[in-house]
Amino acid sequence: MTYTVEVKAIDGYTTHSTHDSYRDAIDQADMVKGRVAGDREAYEYAKANQGFGGDYSEWQAQDDDERAEYELGAAGVPTQE
Repeated sequence: MTYTVEVKAIDGYTTHSTHDSYRDAIDQADMVKGRVAGDREAYEYAKANQGFGGDYSEWQAQDDDERAEYELGAAGVPTQE
């Protein structure tokens, strides 16, 4: 999975960079005052369908392994608890 960092442009958002690591993407987005594409939607899905109980800042604070569990689950791949 790759994560795309987007920054504001005149007509919306444009790609700034892509990362193999969720943590790296979050760190880059923080540095450039951008966003990780689809991150808010992934958070809303995890909260509504996967039992994630934290707020958005806790969602962003996850490490790559924690995040992968949610992504694999959303894709229908069995994960370990």
